[in-house]
Amino acid sequence: MFTTYRSAEVQFSHLGDQRHAGTQIWRYVEQELIYPWFYVQLAQQGATGMEISMLMLQHSKDLAEMVKCKAPSWRLEQVQIVTPAHMNGTGRWLMEPLDKITIHESPKLGALCECFHVSSGNCYTVAGSAVLKNASLLQVIFDAEIDLKNSSHHQD
Repeated sequence: MFTTYRSAEVQFSHLGDQRHAGTQIWRYVEQELIYPWFYVQLAQQGATGMEISMLMLQHSKDLAEMVKCKAPSWRLEQVQIVTPAHMNGTGRWLMEPLDKITIHESPKLGALCECFHVSSGNCYTVAGSAVLKNASLLQVIFDAEIDLKNSSHHQD
């Protein structure tokens, strides 16, 4: 999903801080695929309380796996989808709260397609909205109302 370059790596070795042992941090990354991705907020139990982490996921299956992993030490707080201009029709990339991901069987496409439902009421697919005509809903793989462990962070 993201390409990294050694010239952009932040070096921590001179600090001697073991918290960063084995960690690589980048000043910038490059996104080569013009494809949607997910920005996920996690709250994890740290040494002094809850700590917030942000993850960038490429695939909905990775998000679905996170939802299945239940652990008392962390909770999924919010999920945003970042869509390219050709998908959202605005002429620019958009980051929007994700409400739901559904899988449909599309007669027009002759295959399965994912639909990303956002809080504005829009539904995006990689292949365009026409593939949803006469499509049958097969599965819901993410539902913010159900899957977010802290629904007070979900925006309607």
